[in-house]
Amino acid sequence: MKRIKARFGDRGEELAEVFQETYPEKNLADLLTLDTVFRCPTKKFIKEFAKSGGKIYSYLFTLEFPYQHGKTAWHCSDIPFVFHNTELVPVTNIPEISDKLEKQMFDAVIHFAETGNPNHSGIPQWPVSTEEREATMIFDRVCTVRFNFDDYLLELHKKALPNLTLANIEQEDDQIQH
Repeated sequence: MKRIKARFGDRGEELAEVFQETYPEKNLADLLTLDTVFRCPTKKFIKEFAKSGGKIYSYLFTLEFPYQHGKTAWHCSDIPFVFHNTELVPVTNIPEISDKLEKQMFDAVIHFAETGNPNHSGIPQWPVSTEEREATMIFDRVCTVRFNFDDYLLELHKKALPNLTLANIEQEDDQIQH
């Protein structure tokens, strides 16, 4: 909490509470590396694309890796799972997790490439996102679909750090997941 309060000031406690509601299975320290730099513009794109009549599926890769005391997924850490080659990236190998998650993600990509729909029998039903309702597939130890689940958290985060962009992030380990 001390680091969260130092980073987010008087909004730290509220952000911590909302983070734990949004991601109840995650460590509170993950709030320090919450991806808003990529997630916020992605959510805007999803909404606009759906508004224009496009068919769009949203996903988040939220797996925590077994090093650095549970390193949160960083930008591009899903690539070995998507391309079905986690065996080439030792940090992605989590017994009884990686093989199943890799198959779920790879099969979703293959089904999407073949049919325009990522659904398959190995994941929960994944609806198309709409302008009002973002259906986000959470790829993690257990895959789930959640709807508009992080809207309020991201709104609060933006109020706490209104000028946070990819261009002005200090290059510290806990500042960005890339």
